[in-house]
Amino acid sequence: MSRKNQRPVLTPEEKGLLTRLIEKGVKEIKPRIGPEGVTYDGLEDLAEEHGWQKLRQLLESLGDKGYLIVKEHDRAIFCPKCGAVHVYSKYTCPRCQSANVNRMELIEHPFCGYIGDRESFVSEDDLVCPNCKTNLGAADGASPGDGSRQDYKVIGTTFECEKCGYRFNRPNVLHVCQVCGANFDYKTARYEKLYAYEVPEQVAEVLGCAPRKDAILAPLESALRARGYQVERDGEVRGLSGGEHTFNIVAQKGSERVVVDVSMEGSQNDIISLLGKKMDVNPTTTVLIDMSDSEELSALGKVYGIKVLNGKDKNLEGSFISHLNLTESKKAEKTPQTVSVKKNE
Repeated sequence: MSRKNQRPVLTPEEKGLLTRLIEKGVKEIKPRIGPEGVTYDGLEDLAEEHGWQKLRQLLESLGDKGYLIVKEHDRAIFCPKCGAVHVYSKYTCPRCQSANVNRMELIEHPFCGYIGDRESFVSEDDLVCPNCKTNLGAADGASPGDGSRQDYKVIGTTFECEKCGYRFNRPNVLHVCQVCGANFDYKTARYEKLYAYEVPEQVAEVLGCAPRKDAILAPLESALRARGYQVERDGEVRGLSGGEHTFNIVAQKGSERVVVDVSMEGSQNDIISLLGKKMDVNPTTTVLIDMSDSEELSALGKVYGIKVLNGKDKNLEGSFISHLNLTESKKAEKTPQTVSVKKNE
């Protein structure tokens, strides 16, 4: 590779994050705004390590360096003082800046030409023209629209300040930070882009992750195909929640579904993340290939109903097939047998 085509050097944190994204089989990363600020679906375990703000910075840096494909997804208002995205807005009076502003609906009674706000028409449960005293019908009803004496039109809205009495068509907008309480307007607000990211397949080759991962998964895929499964690498499955979940292997045969993930570092977050996906997808069997030989993951697998296999085992394929055999035999035992009964003549 020539120096001209070389990618910028990654920091250890950036390389670690990118490696984890590849190992998790993440293809697309989309932002959303929630109680914790800007978050990314499916990266909750990584956020526990880095924090959402740091994770966002790392993703932006990986995008800037060309390791991730960047797409503008949305825009959001951030507090210029503390950087929080938890901001709400309210209307203020252009004259006295008071937030005690009322929005009013303007009504016209064409029969007599009177125009006023809705409140001036309300009389108990009806609308009554303040000028000619015509009853226009129920206050929560609709205009007949027939040009009659009782017909009326909603011609627009206006605003009125309770403090100074000023009426105006367009209020000022004030933003308020729910975290630090700062007040600011559109001139001082941080109005920033939120990006979505794609993980290119060639990045795995650049980091040297693809051959190792392929060597782990290829024999398992072959074993599944030999048993009649349709197999997809880094496949996506829609869960009961409606969300899409990515697994390193998704294998389907009729109503049976096998999902497999690989944990390269033996992180507890890997099996917790797989548990969350399993609960939403409800596969026939769930397998985690652990490349760290972690006793902790093996113990958690028994609790979570996830089969943890040692990825360094030379007989990994045989262990995987044995697990499939055991799963299928248990299923056969649970399947009720059909018994034919001969009727007495």
